[in-house]
Amino acid sequence: MRKLSGYASLVVGVVAVAMAAYHVYARLTWYAPDQQALLYITLAFSLSLAYFLYPYRKGRTPERVPWIDLGLVALSLVCVGYMFVHYEYVVNRFPTAHPLSPVDTIVGAFGILLVLEATRRTIGASLPIVAVCFLAYGLLGPWMPSVFHHRGLTLEITIDQTWFTTEGVFGVPLTVAGTYVILFIIFGAFLEKSGAGQFFMSFANAIAGGAGGGPGKVSVVSSSLFGTISGSAVANVMVDGWLTIPMMKKTGFKPEAAAAIEAVASTGGQIMPPIMGAAAFVMAEFLGVSYTKIMIAATIPAIFYYGALFAAIHFNAMR
Repeated sequence: MRKLSGYASLVVGVVAVAMAAYHVYARLTWYAPDQQALLYITLAFSLSLAYFLYPYRKGRTPERVPWIDLGLVALSLVCVGYMFVHYEYVVNRFPTAHPLSPVDTIVGAFGILLVLEATRRTIGASLPIVAVCFLAYGLLGPWMPSVFHHRGLTLEITIDQTWFTTEGVFGVPLTVAGTYVILFIIFGAFLEKSGAGQFFMSFANAIAGGAGGGPGKVSVVSSSLFGTISGSAVANVMVDGWLTIPMMKKTGFKPEAAAAIEAVASTGGQIMPPIMGAAAFVMAEFLGVSYTKIMIAATIPAIFYYGALFAAIHFNAMR
């Protein structure tokens, strides 16, 4: 991620604050926008921040945004803005029955490519590769061997289904991200910046710091507590890993064991209610149940998860 400074840092900060403020306004007031419009706005903000903050290659982190990335931000806004300008047409048309115009096809193709590239920059190449493979399978069906053979999709239908319907880019994952996940992320970030993360760390140290295998147990307790406000394994490691891993190494834990304990403890934060990983929100949407039921169902497995890890550290320390 780029460490921006000057006007670039100010612009990105304004965009990020505007995104957070808009989604809080949209979900917590009676004046919420149309669902489809909310998804367009969510994607526009997300693509803009992705190209502002993440370079083409991970090793290159200049303090300014290159012109090409500014162009990609502008292109992202154009593609999403096209959906707003032709909102009634996009919402009311019958997908695949109404053929796409040449402009529709161009906008859809660029929109899909922009989403794939933004995904690659932010979380790596694995997910975009999987998506491209599925798209290619749909297009290359007539040339696939034996059981993989099918009639195939035209390029127009592929673009239509992926960009202009609610079953592709603007499907369930983006819906969940724009309606639920972002609010929990904002809430967790507020608690973290307000000192709740450090409080959990101090609290865990007071509980388990003096016991056998204390630093390892502190990692388990602090990670479970921080997981309640984060739902992110990476954020969990960043908050307490810098302290617990050196502590474990100083008290006799092998370096690989200390890293493994912190990684496993932090990963459990994704299943620790009330704020869990994004998969929990997607699960609630697919199952058609309230997120509260998902939280209740996850409570017992989360307790057993951390209980088993705590016991493993205890017995290892005693041995």
